[in-house]
Amino acid sequence: MRTLRRPLRIYVAGVIVVGAVSFGIGAFVLRPMGADLAIAGVLVALATVAQLRPVHLTHKTKVTVKDAATFAAALLLDPGLAMLVAGGSTALAGLRGRKTSWYNRAFNSAAVVIDTGAAAVTFTALAGGADPSFSTLPAIVTAAVLKFGINSTVVDIAVALQLRRRPLAK
Repeated sequence: MRTLRRPLRIYVAGVIVVGAVSFGIGAFVLRPMGADLAIAGVLVALATVAQLRPVHLTHKTKVTVKDAATFAAALLLDPGLAMLVAGGSTALAGLRGRKTSWYNRAFNSAAVVIDTGAAAVTFTALAGGADPSFSTLPAIVTAAVLKFGINSTVVDIAVALQLRRRPLAK
């Protein structure tokens, strides 16, 4: 982490701390039921495989579809369990990438914990405990926009700091 410029180092450490605290709070209040654990297991497997097998768009461009599984976790599970699914799958996938630094893997796990947790809490609050359906569509859309917005912002700030640009500048 010492190779990072000071502002980026501070930012990465801050995101890791916020992600770890969110993860801890989620785990502390977690009260999963048996069916939720089965769904969580399937979603962890799907999100992990999605990260290990990215879709190659071009020779230099690849994307993962893990957000589909982590967003499903945000809609289907308790917020704490959704964060565990998101962070756990990212951490598991990161174990295979030995070339990636520990702080990069921790940052990625923390970022997905934060955005998935925010989406899950938002959906739970707006849907009033109801399952995802057409009647909860406004809550689903709000959670999706929030998840995407937080993830994009967290990553954009890191990239801007790495490239010595002002964060959030157009």
